[in-house]
Amino acid sequence: MHTLNINTKQQRFEYHFENGNLAYVDYRIKENVYYLPYSFVSPEMSGKGIGGRLVIDVLRYIRAEKMTAIAECGFIHKVLMKDEFKDIRA
Repeated sequence: MHTLNINTKQQRFEYHFENGNLAYVDYRIKENVYYLPYSFVSPEMSGKGIGGRLVIDVLRYIRAEKMTAIAECGFIHKVLMKDEFKDIRA
């Protein structure tokens, strides 16, 4: 399990790994909506389900903040369209 870090300076949600690798989701906020344009997982960490877990953590965080989301990244959009997240779609 990884801790979701919020990097407000670079406007992204991040997972940091002991080996120095990184996974992140960029965000922008406008009128109480999180716009999610891009997701990234270090190549060494890809294929392990990390991206999916990160996006789920991000969407749950957005829900806890009582905000909504618009996915501009196809991968994020796929997760956002699950029934679990219909309440936070903008």
